[in-house]
Amino acid sequence: VELTEADEGFENEVQAQRRAMSHKVYDGASWPLFGVSITQGKEQSVLHISFDLLVADYVSFGLLLDELAIFYDNADAVLEPIDVSFRDYIFTIGEIKEKANNKERYEADRKWWLERVSNFPLMPELPLAFAERGDKREFKRCNINIDTSDWNSIKRYSIDNSITASTALLAVYCEVIAKWSRTERFTIALPLFDRQPLHAKINQVVGDFTSLTLFAVDHSENQTFLHRAREYQNQLWSDLDHRAVSGVEVGREI
Repeated sequence: VELTEADEGFENEVQAQRRAMSHKVYDGASWPLFGVSITQGKEQSVLHISFDLLVADYVSFGLLLDELAIFYDNADAVLEPIDVSFRDYIFTIGEIKEKANNKERYEADRKWWLERVSNFPLMPELPLAFAERGDKREFKRCNINIDTSDWNSIKRYSIDNSITASTALLAVYCEVIAKWSRTERFTIALPLFDRQPLHAKINQVVGDFTSLTLFAVDHSENQTFLHRAREYQNQLWSDLDHRAVSGVEVGREI
C-alpha cells in the first residue's frame, strides 16, 4: 500500500492520485493486477483502489468493498472460510462443457454463429478527435442522473410496449452510436454476468465471471425507435439462446 502525506492541499492530492491510478494500465502477465494507496490528511484519509477487470468483475469488486467495510468497522473480524475458488469454478465449467449433452449444444450453437459470421458487421466507425496524432488515449467517466419519475416513465413505456427496460436502454445506446458511426451496420459487445450456481458459496467468490455476446446492429432502414427496440429484443433473446459459444470465440472467427 502506497501512503501519501497531504497536510496541505489535501483535495488536490486526492484528485492527483485518483487521476494517476484511474489510468494505470497493468501487465496482464504480471501479478498483482491491482493497486492500493492512501492519501492521508490531518483530519481524514482517502483510500484509492485501482483494479484490472481481468481478475474481478464489478460484482466481485463490490464483494471486496463489503469485506473491507467489515474490517474497517472491526479489525479483528474473522470472515467465514470459502471452500471453493474461482479456479475450481473454471475447471468445473470446462468439465460440464465436455459432457455429451452440453457438447452437443455447444456444437449446435457454434454452427448457428458460424452461419452468421460472413455477414457480421464490424465495429462502428466513430470519429476521433486526434485521429492523426499519437496522443495517449484515456477513458473519461461521464455521469447523468435520471430522477425517479423519469425512470418510472421509461419502465412504464417499456411495459406498455412489451419490451424490457434493459432493451429500451440498449436501443437508446444503439441510436447514439448510429448517429455518430460512419457505417449504418456495426457490432457492439455486450457483457453478460454469468455466475453459474455450481456451489453454495459461489456468490462469495471473487473473479471475472463475465462473458461477452456480439450484438449486430442495422440502422440502414428508416424505422421507428420502437420498431428497432422490439427487433433488438427478439435478436438478443435469440443470441442468448446460443450463448454456449462466447462472443470472444465468435470474434476470433470474424
